[in-house]
Amino acid sequence: MVIGKVPTPLVVKDATTRFSQSDWNEVSGLRGPAVNDWPGFGFWFNYFWDEAITVPDLSTADKQMLVETFQGVFQKGPGGWQLRTDTEATEDYHRLKMLRNLLHIGFVRVPYEPGGAQGYRMNPATDAASLFTEVVNFASSGGSPAPMKIGWRSDARPYKDLCVEGFQARARQDGVNAEWSLNKPWHPYSLDVYRSAIYLRKGMNRDNCLHTAVSIGTDFKQLVHFPIFTDYSLYQPPAGPIDPTWISPVVVNAKGHTARVGSDPLGKFLEHDTQVYAVRISVAMKGYHTEHFQEIAGKDPFPERSLNAVPPHNILALVVITRKYWWDDSSRAKSEHHWQLFDVECKELQILNPTLLKLLAGDAAASTLESHIRVRVAEAKNRGDIAADRAKRQRELTPKPVASAAAKKSAVCDVCGQTFTSNLMLTQHKNLQH
Repeated sequence: MVIGKVPTPLVVKDATTRFSQSDWNEVSGLRGPAVNDWPGFGFWFNYFWDEAITVPDLSTADKQMLVETFQGVFQKGPGGWQLRTDTEATEDYHRLKMLRNLLHIGFVRVPYEPGGAQGYRMNPATDAASLFTEVVNFASSGGSPAPMKIGWRSDARPYKDLCVEGFQARARQDGVNAEWSLNKPWHPYSLDVYRSAIYLRKGMNRDNCLHTAVSIGTDFKQLVHFPIFTDYSLYQPPAGPIDPTWISPVVVNAKGHTARVGSDPLGKFLEHDTQVYAVRISVAMKGYHTEHFQEIAGKDPFPERSLNAVPPHNILALVVITRKYWWDDSSRAKSEHHWQLFDVECKELQILNPTLLKLLAGDAAASTLESHIRVRVAEAKNRGDIAADRAKRQRELTPKPVASAAAKKSAVCDVCGQTFTSNLMLTQHKNLQH
C-alpha cells in the first residue's frame, strides 16, 4: 500500500501572470454549483468545491487552480453554468484530476506514517488513547482501580449494523464505499494513497472529512444536540406553535424521520430521539486531535477527535436520548430559529457486550459503566444553554396571576369612600370633586 506519496494534481503554470480577477469573481461566490445527483460526480464536486473555495487566504496559484478546475467541469450556457458533457470532460481521468485539485486545496491529509502530501508535512496519526482523557475507573479483582478511557459517538445506526465491522470510515468500508461511489475510478478516495489516510477540512467546516475519518467526541454533553434538529439541511420541522390538529408523530424530513408531540403541565412540545454510543479507546486505534487543528485554523474548537476506525468489540454501550424542543416566540429566537432545545432525558441505556466488559474490568463493570453514563446524562440535562432555555420556557409559559377585583381597588377616597385602582386616579378625583 502506498502511503505518503500523492499523485501530482493539475499544475497551474505562471499562475501569477495568468490570473484573471474577473474569472475569479465569476466563480468565487459559487457554492454547490452542480446538481445534487448523489452519489454521482456532481454531488462529490460540490463536497470538495465548497471546502476548497472557502479556504481563508487562498494564494493566487490556488485561486487560478480553482478557476481552471471549475472551467474544466462547467461551461456557461443560456441558463447559467452547466456541467460539460464533451468527451474530455466526462473521462474518468479528467474528473479524477479535477476532484484531486479541490482535495489538495481544501483538505489536509493526516497519514498513518510520517510524511505528507505535496510537501505539506503534517504530524502523522498517533495512538488514540493519548488523545482522550475521560476515564471510567472499574474495580479490579485486586481492589485497585482498573481505568478505561472512553469516548462518545452520535450515530443513528442500530447496533446490529455495527457489531461486525464497528465504526469504519465510508471510504474504507466495503459495500458502503460502493454505495457512495467512493470506489469509482474518478473519485480520489478510490486510490489507496487518499483512502488510507484521515483528511481534515480546511474551508467553511474546518473539521473532520465526513468520509475518511470516524469522529469521536470527548464530552458527552456536547453531543446530545447532534444531529441538530434545527439544521434545515437535515430536518424540516414544521413551524410552530404546535397546532392542536397535529397528529403524532410529525414527519420532519424527506427520509421519513419523525418527531413526537409531547406535553407537560406547561404545554406541548416536539421530542426527537438520538443515539450516542460509548466506545472504549485503546492504543491499537489511530487518531488525530481535531480540536487542536480547529484552534490553529481559527475556528471555535469542538471536543472531538478523528479516528481511523473503532472495532466492534470496543463499542460498550448505547444511550438513546430524547431531546425536547419548545416553540420560542421571543425576539431573540426570531433572529435565529424557533425550536429551542430545553430538555434531554435518557430513554434507553443498553450495555452492549457485558460478557467482554466483565472479562476486561470485573464483575461490577456493567453497573459501574451504567452509573458513569447516567452521571453524564445528568450533566447534559443541566448544560448551560439547555438549562437556560428550560428556565425561559418556565417563565414564558407559566400563567401570570390575575389580581382580584378587591386587590385592584386599593385606593379609597377618605371624603366620599369611592375606590380607585391607582393613587393617580384617586388624586385626579379629589382635585376635580373635592
